[in-house]
Amino acid sequence: MNKKGQTIFYGLMLCVVVIVIAAGFAAPSLVATNSSMTQMNCSSTGDSYIKGACLITDLTSPYFIGTIIFVGIAILGANLVITGELIR
Repeated sequence: MNKKGQTIFYGLMLCVVVIVIAAGFAAPSLVATNSSMTQMNCSSTGDSYIKGACLITDLTSPYFIGTIIFVGIAILGANLVITGELIR
């Protein structure tokens, strides 16, 4: 096997590891988000600042997990571009 083939397999393994790490972070991230929203009392508040903080807190988890998954896919894409497999 030549160096390009080895590099492709290494990139695939790295991509899978990053995506598995993102999946592992998903559940604890949701627990932390729900806990902080409970502490801020998001369900019964009338203050717009608290509602804004609750909205930002609620959006943090999907953006965090999505960013980690995007990094994994970017590693795969960069690996394919560097080895020249995508250009052929």
